[in-house]
Order: sequence, then C-alpha cells, then structure tokens
Amino acid sequence: RRPVNFDLRRRLMNELDPMSVEKILEHMDDGVPKLWIMKQALGLRERFGSYAPLPVTGEAQDQVVAFSRGEVAVIVPRSARDIVSWGETAVDLPSRSKWRNVLAGDEIVSSPALLSGLFRRFPVALLAGY
Repeated sequence: RRPVNFDLRRRLMNELDPMSVEKILEHMDDGVPKLWIMKQALGLRERFGSYAPLPVTGEAQDQVVAFSRGEVAVIVPRSARDIVSWGETAVDLPSRSKWRNVLAGDEIVSSPALLSGLFRRFPVALLAGY
C-alpha cells in the first residue's frame, strides 16, 4: 500500500456531488467510486439500526451479501468479476412503501427486487427506505 494522498482525497470529495454515476465509474483508478460510496453511506448513518440479513433467492444467491440496518439496506456482490448474469436472482427488502438507491438514483417500489435491476447502473446498491 502506498501512503494516502489527503490533498487529492479532499479535492475529489469536493468534486463528487455534481458527478453522475457514469462519471464516478470512469474514475475507478483514482478510487473515486469507493470514496463516493463511503460519503453516501455516512450521509445515512443517523438512519442505522441493528443488522438483519436479507433473504436472497435465485441462481446467484450465494454470490451476494445483503443486509438491512434500520432504514438502510445494502446489497453487494461477493465478487463482481465472477457474475456474468444475475438472471432472476432477487432480494427480499424489508417492508417499506418505497426504497431509493442513493448510489444510482433509482426508486424501488416492489419486493423482491431483481439484482439485475439494482446493479444496472452501479455494481453496489445502497438503499434508503421512505
């Protein structure tokens, strides 16, 4: 590991808000997606509760980690490189009227939610219930 360039991280943090998901993914080598996910997750921390696993069904169910924590749900592939297609793999979300993926900007109104839809624009889903 190399030392953290804090000046670069500060500059990138200031540039994140107006960036689209697609632009964030273009800066993979700079670590921008990881920085952005952390910023989005920390923005939701007052809504955290206790951890609860979320049921996942379908052919790729063993390739994903899914849990909720209060009004927040996280769905993450174990290894995005190994998944060719999510097929009909789906996650059962806790009862809420709606969920919003704060990383992709998508609204999720039904459960179970197909992973192919959740990961359509960004390979990780961070959902906020409302």
